[in-house]
Amino acid sequence: MNRHFLDALESRVIAFAKLMKFTHIFLFSVLSVSAYAETYQEKLEAARQVVWLTDYKAMFNAYLVQCEKSEGTYFDPIVLFKNDPGAFRGVSPQSAYWPEVEAAYRRYQVRVCGYLTTDEFTEFVARQFADRTSLDDLRASIAFQSSPAGRRIQQASVAVNEAFQAHAQASLQTAVPDAYKEVQFELAAIAEKYRRAPK
Repeated sequence: MNRHFLDALESRVIAFAKLMKFTHIFLFSVLSVSAYAETYQEKLEAARQVVWLTDYKAMFNAYLVQCEKSEGTYFDPIVLFKNDPGAFRGVSPQSAYWPEVEAAYRRYQVRVCGYLTTDEFTEFVARQFADRTSLDDLRASIAFQSSPAGRRIQQASVAVNEAFQAHAQASLQTAVPDAYKEVQFELAAIAEKYRRAPK
């Protein structure tokens, strides 16, 4: 056979082998990405089911209920007025303008408490579970949470969370006024230093 023909044939065989190797790598990559996407989607669906079974929605709603209570909390302008009357710039609860102060604080509270919806929260939790746990563990959790014992534990968890939210709110009501007084005292000391040596 002609040497040139053999060299050309060998070059084509080598090129074909390289092409096949590249094709295998490409197909493997595409199939791996596709398999990963399917697996992640399965995990996400399983995670959403775990979130639903564990009633994260009820837990977040319990937080919202506590957040939306204003009387006696740091959202209550009366409480804030008692701690720092000067913050209201001369307006007091006896003023005809006080209802406007209360309305402003209600708007503030709605905005603060509405920073996240229940659906956004549950989707966030589901994605965290999907990122951090295996599909097998999610399935095991679903099996347990679907059982009678799992449902009882979940009902207890919701009740415990509601009790904690109320406890946390009460603790915060105690902590905020004391902390506010301390920071105001510190700010007054800083303001006095500034008055003596402005820089």
